[in-house]
Amino acid sequence: MTDSEGEFEKAGQVRGYRIEADVELSSDWLPASAFTMVYPTMDGAIATAIEGVEDPEVDEVRIVHVATGWVVWRSTDEEFE
Repeated sequence: MTDSEGEFEKAGQVRGYRIEADVELSSDWLPASAFTMVYPTMDGAIATAIEGVEDPEVDEVRIVHVATGWVVWRSTDEEFE
């Protein structure tokens, strides 16, 4: 568990993470629904998210904590504009 996950739990927030991207996510072996579901762990969401793009360092995917709306992980180093 990362520090941010622990902070969310301490605050009594509901756990869950969703995937966001500015490009369409798709996979040869995952169903489209895999990119729209809420994941109980950040690690599960990250693994699915990076499968949805050709190059996650170019096509940014983000993991968002559902209860807070905070971006907790992103595949690129770019800052929000």
